[in-house]
Amino acid sequence: MATSLVSGRVSEECKERAAFFIRRAGLTTSDVIRIVWENIARTGEVPKPVEESAAGDQSLETVDNPLMRRFLELRATTPSSDFLRNLTPEGLKEELASRDI
Repeated sequence: MATSLVSGRVSEECKERAAFFIRRAGLTTSDVIRIVWENIARTGEVPKPVEESAAGDQSLETVDNPLMRRFLELRATTPSSDFLRNLTPEGLKEELASRDI
């Protein structure tokens, strides 16, 4: 079976963050692209983009679970950290190795 190269562009931040999750799932970028394209070809359904607010931001008004509500309250009041958000497993190892523990 002949193959074709498929390419696209995303921001560097998106690429790095996605690569972390792809590696954690034991896949490669090529695996993910192939899976998505094969699923589209098989089903005819194109994945819909996830809105930024829907990508894990739950509204407190929609949460009934008290523990989840408390977690969301704490998350909303905790400062964001680009360093931690973008930290890879290798970066974490380097960070811990550089500390005197």
